[in-house]
Amino acid sequence: MSRWRRRKPSEDEFAKNSTPPPPMPRRAPREVLDDWLRALTILSEGHSPEETFNLIALVNQPGQHRVRIRTPRPADDAHAVEDALPWYRDLLDRQVKVNLAIESILIGWLAESTGQSRNQIVQRLAEAINRIQPPS
Repeated sequence: MSRWRRRKPSEDEFAKNSTPPPPMPRRAPREVLDDWLRALTILSEGHSPEETFNLIALVNQPGQHRVRIRTPRPADDAHAVEDALPWYRDLLDRQVKVNLAIESILIGWLAESTGQSRNQIVQRLAEAINRIQPPS
């Protein structure tokens, strides 16, 4: 065992010698609602599932954010994070697809029950949302 081991920096030294990462962008609730309404509008147009998901991605343009982890960490931990992030993104993508499929079915049933078109249902939903959360 070596007499000279590298000393870990204290929390104060670490904070003093590093710049904090920029905050992750947070979207306003209305922006999220607008994305959802655009997705429902596309759902009501009757495209194939693949076309629907591609159009939604095109109009909502999902963002990408980089996260830089500054503290030294063991290689196993770094690999675990690298493996977990794509897995989590895939999970969220699948959840969105399931939610859109269910919303499409529900909008179809509501349109059928009321005699309105799918577009009219989505428009009424948008009007109700505008009353609750006005556009900015």
